[in-house]
Amino acid sequence: MSYTAHLIGVQLPEVLRAIGTSSKTGDLLVLSSQRSARVSFVCGCVVHASADNVDRLGLRLVNSGYLSSAALHDVLTEQSRTTPVVALSTLLHQQGLVDVDVLERETRAHISDVVREVLLWEEGTLLFEEGANVAPMTILNDGVSVETLLLFASTSTDEASQVLGVDELRADVVAEPDDEKGSRRSPHRR
Repeated sequence: MSYTAHLIGVQLPEVLRAIGTSSKTGDLLVLSSQRSARVSFVCGCVVHASADNVDRLGLRLVNSGYLSSAALHDVLTEQSRTTPVVALSTLLHQQGLVDVDVLERETRAHISDVVREVLLWEEGTLLFEEGANVAPMTILNDGVSVETLLLFASTSTDEASQVLGVDELRADVVAEPDDEKGSRRSPHRR
């Protein structure tokens, strides 16, 4: 079953809350004339999100120094061959390229960044496709609650990092040197 609504006159937070409260599983597509986004739910919690104007999770991990570009390329190539598609975070965890705590923190922050961005959009069309085939996850498989995401969207970066369980901002994290696989293993706090 799918639902379609125009964002004009419909409050996106209310749509997100309705999906969360009713424990729906599926994809919410947000389409505008200039951009698009996808938010995937499992049992009412967000497990994946992407938007045209927000860096993807893999690029976020590369830019943060947790993964090399070459390692990301290799994993994305492998991901393109999986049927059904396996989540990038799951493949990175299975191959031991990025620690699970880093993957969970960065996935949670990525989802939050996407939702925060989409909430800023002033126009668009919403399409919820219930029962959509969401990629199996081993990282953050419980997802992020809609209320946590909405709280994040209304707070400053410092407050949001506490809500999301991130103790310190990235500038305060120092990682060990790259290992032979091209990734950083465990961040150490100063």
